[in-house]
Amino acid sequence: MVSATIPDSIASQEYLKILIAQLAIPASIQLISTPIHLFGLDVYNRPQVMPTKDRVARISRDWIGASLLRMCRIIPAFGIGGFVNTEGRLYLHDQLDERRTPS
Repeated sequence: MVSATIPDSIASQEYLKILIAQLAIPASIQLISTPIHLFGLDVYNRPQVMPTKDRVARISRDWIGASLLRMCRIIPAFGIGGFVNTEGRLYLHDQLDERRTPS
């Protein structure tokens, strides 16, 4: 589990480590996937045979800005959404367990 690799100097509680991992992993993967998507978009929009150097220059120019924008888009959906989903699920399971347990 990724949260186990987070040092105690960053977060000492397991709960915080899991939260950091849930927010950081979807965002950081954008640094890898964005250049791939930019390459695909460039090939689609400029299908003519071009020197690889020109395509790489275009991708390099747009990579950081596009990655940051994709991070802003992905964190609410997969980071925060995943956290809320997990917490909501645990809460509902606890409520169900309380109803099943005889008083």
